[in-house]
Amino acid sequence: MKQKLRKIEIGTQKLLYTVKSLHTKGDNICWNTKLTIYHSGSKKNPICIEFRTKAAYPSGNPIIQGVKLRKGKKERIENINHPKLIRDILVFLPEKTESKKSSIDGLELLSEMGYDIQQLVS
Repeated sequence: MKQKLRKIEIGTQKLLYTVKSLHTKGDNICWNTKLTIYHSGSKKNPICIEFRTKAAYPSGNPIIQGVKLRKGKKERIENINHPKLIRDILVFLPEKTESKKSSIDGLELLSEMGYDIQQLVS
């Protein structure tokens, strides 16, 4: 199956992204979800955001399926397949979208954005 790049626009900036998920077994059973963001027209220097979540949910990967996360006093269901969360991440990190940093910890990023990630931490 060929995975297509999804398109998103932030202001005048056009970006492409993919979401991939991998279930790992062993001592630390968890889900590794990788959000890879490319500048439109170039696949060089992508921004990789990695979410490593515990595998304690019967429905599968919580970042992919959707999980209730508290942000301030509000509780919202967040899902990485919805462009709203991708947009919020990219708006929060405008300086990192221009940098050459190859990998960013997604759970740490959500925490910096104000989300309570305690239920996702492995």
